[in-house]
Amino acid sequence: ASHSHRQALASMLFGIEHAQGFVLVIGDVGTGKTLLVQALKKELGDRHVLVEISNPWATPESVLATIRSRVDLPPEDTSPSFDSLKERLQTLARAGQRVILVIDEAHQLSERMIEGIRLLSNIETADEKLLQIVFLGQNELAGTLGRYSMRQVQQRVAQNYHLQCLSADETGEYIQHRLRIAGGTPLLFPPECIKLIYQESGGAPRAINR
Repeated sequence: ASHSHRQALASMLFGIEHAQGFVLVIGDVGTGKTLLVQALKKELGDRHVLVEISNPWATPESVLATIRSRVDLPPEDTSPSFDSLKERLQTLARAGQRVILVIDEAHQLSERMIEGIRLLSNIETADEKLLQIVFLGQNELAGTLGRYSMRQVQQRVAQNYHLQCLSADETGEYIQHRLRIAGGTPLLFPPECIKLIYQESGGAPRAINR
């Protein structure tokens, strides 16, 4: 993990632990956003319930059904309110478990979907939010949330982190790490090759791998 990845993970964990509002992580293509989700899972362990949505064509209704399923409620609820879900989330909160909804590839979401997720964030008590929401997406997500029609969502973003690509030094360290894990020679590539890889990849991990 680069310095930027560590900072992004710390931002996510802080937002989750303090339940301040939406947590937003934005990064260009191939910078390791999905890797962050895996790191978050590892950090949280069994302390919290993590609901991951990576399907940009999901609907608010399907997301709600997924959340209900993950907290051991029937997916379908005939009541027009969130009462049964709120009661279940309160029970989990009293047991020290918070439910975290992680939306990956969030830059592809429609405004209707984002608004539906915002409404889910209204499930709260006078003292705390019962559903913590994390958005991860490419740079276009900032443009979507910057629209006037999205101002209610903007106001709820408590943690906003922009994920950076690796630096030249981090690129060399990253390549050596990957080689070491694979059982190869960490210094396989001489410094001039590392420099060229950095120049061509811009420090994006996916491009470095290629």
